[in-house]
Amino acid sequence: MSRRDRRAPPSGADGSGRRLISTPSDGQPPAPDPRNRRPPFQKEAVRRLIPNAAEPLYSPTDSKESKLLQTALDDTRKRIMQGRVPLSEWDDVMKNWRKDAGDRIRAEFEQAWETRTS
Repeated sequence: MSRRDRRAPPSGADGSGRRLISTPSDGQPPAPDPRNRRPPFQKEAVRRLIPNAAEPLYSPTDSKESKLLQTALDDTRKRIMQGRVPLSEWDDVMKNWRKDAGDRIRAEFEQAWETRTS
């Protein structure tokens, strides 16, 4: 027997690359794929979902600066949660966020909302 003959097939017992599904030996059908099941609350949530109408809006400032601004907010939030800084620090961070770019981002989104084509 050559080395090549001893290798396992790439996937699946037949070497076709397809996954083989086996049935239990007791004659019962295989269990359903858990990836296709959804709890009832998720089914209801999907039915009730309302699309975010602001999702397609664009803000140049948000595109350029949001990552840096979000990092500052996240870092402060984490430090507050860890007890490193007082909760009052959040007000100062939000003032800085608004001053640095938050107000511009909001104005750009408001303008984009008013000029949207629906």
